[in-house]
Amino acid sequence: MAAKGSQTRRPRRSFGRLAQLPSGRWRARYTGPDGDLHNAPRTFEAKIDAEGWLATERRLIDLDTWTPPDERQARAQALTVTVANYCETVIDRRTRKQPDPLRPGSAAVYRSLVKTRITPYVGHIGLGAVTPATVAAWVDSMATDFPDTKSRNSQAYRLFSSVCADAVEDELLPVSPCRSPKAGRKPKPARKPLLTTDEYTALVAALPERYRLMAELMAGCALRLGEVTELRKKDVRVVRAGDAVAATVTVARAVSWTTGETAHIGPPKSEAGRRTVTVPPHVAALLVDHLETLPSRDALLFTNVTGAQIRPTSFRKVFERAATAAGRPDVSPHMLRHFGAVQAALVGATLRELMDRLGHSTPTTALIYQHTAAGRDAEIADRMSKLAEGKDDD
Repeated sequence: MAAKGSQTRRPRRSFGRLAQLPSGRWRARYTGPDGDLHNAPRTFEAKIDAEGWLATERRLIDLDTWTPPDERQARAQALTVTVANYCETVIDRRTRKQPDPLRPGSAAVYRSLVKTRITPYVGHIGLGAVTPATVAAWVDSMATDFPDTKSRNSQAYRLFSSVCADAVEDELLPVSPCRSPKAGRKPKPARKPLLTTDEYTALVAALPERYRLMAELMAGCALRLGEVTELRKKDVRVVRAGDAVAATVTVARAVSWTTGETAHIGPPKSEAGRRTVTVPPHVAALLVDHLETLPSRDALLFTNVTGAQIRPTSFRKVFERAATAAGRPDVSPHMLRHFGAVQAALVGATLRELMDRLGHSTPTTALIYQHTAAGRDAEIADRMSKLAEGKDDD
């Protein structure tokens, strides 16, 4: 018999803790091998059920197969979500993200990558079932099936890697299965020779008249195609001093096009892309005359033959014909921007000045233009020599 005044004590639990809540239900928790306190994913109606959950967790620890309950629950949930469905969820979420939503053009590219590079290989697999080995096999399959589109393959890997990073943030995956940074590395494109001044002059001359000033402005101000085709009369500022005229263009918007040739007008690619660029005087004079032909401040500087906004696919066709006529069928409209950037570097633009002119927030690309300009030193010296020889002949 117990001594008078003594109380019967309940035996202390050897593992975990149970607590009955005001609702009458039972909560179970325990300290795991990681030193953290882990709760059961739900409460239990009966105490015996809560004890059963603790017993199961203890057995996992004894068998050395334990992982945190939250991770197991997330993995189970991830197994019910396919890779293709989660990719679409992420893309859709990014298009609605504020204050920096994914651009329609970028969303279209991502969906195309999912459709052609991800879904045919791993789209049907549960997200939680994707392992590093799964990813490695997918990368190898892409390389085999699409050997000539290495850039697009690496773009698909970078997209899927970012999707998996979102899954980790959403606690659907404990860690990302994308472990091969090399697979997402952008392949170095074959370097095309820069346009020479003579080639540039011939190319512009070969363009239809309505596109020549646009090409001169792209080169003179190092503009992107989506920037120059959205410039309007109100974006040009003209300053006159006697017979001299100066002009600047402000890049405040850009146009991008998605499948179906739908135009999307929005801010430039980055905050640095919002910029005001001084127009070279020889182009400014032509631009000022052109402004006189425009009806209103909101009028586009350049339009197609029907007066509508110039579509990139249409301009590329026109440009390709002119480039071929100039003896450079290998160049694209973007080469005009490259040409203008190198010309700016050749006349002494500093790294900061190049970044501002190009609308770049980092110096990487501007450095390339500086190095390219330095590499043309021999060409410049040769031209100087020929110029001197020409004068000697006079």
